[in-house]
Amino acid sequence: MRVHGRGGAGSSTPSGWPVNYYGNSGDTSARAISLNGVDVVGFALYASLTFAHISFGVFTADGVNLYDVGIYNAAGALQADIGPTHLPSNTYQTIATVQGAVTLAPGLYLFARTGNANTAQLYGGSGQCWVDAVNVAASVGGQLPASIPAQAVSPAFNGVTFALS
Repeated sequence: MRVHGRGGAGSSTPSGWPVNYYGNSGDTSARAISLNGVDVVGFALYASLTFAHISFGVFTADGVNLYDVGIYNAAGALQADIGPTHLPSNTYQTIATVQGAVTLAPGLYLFARTGNANTAQLYGGSGQCWVDAVNVAASVGGQLPASIPAQAVSPAFNGVTFALS
């Protein structure tokens, strides 16, 4: 995982506060999206982060069905998402959040994904995360629900590649 701040090139400590970019893991493999289920990968923020876009790599495209990705806090409340979206090309996508600019405080969060089909796949990574779970809640129409059950810490070495900016 990596965190970048404004300025501070070559520094081990971000110089810009709040941090305006966060990236998790590296592109190595495909991760399926559960049909009408919410899949989550836990990540930790060590500094406040303000973002208005979520970026992720599409491994297998689907221009017919709808998919949503977003961020939940550790208690399971939706913080930001891109809304139901077609994923028609195998490219790295950067999509604005429905909520506009969002600021997250340091803490534990969940990157979540869902779809009204399981055709599309996102790039997966090989980083450590505090949870990696599938079908933790139900979804409808490719839309993430407003809340999901809180997740227990269950360390894993897996993940989905994403960035917030």
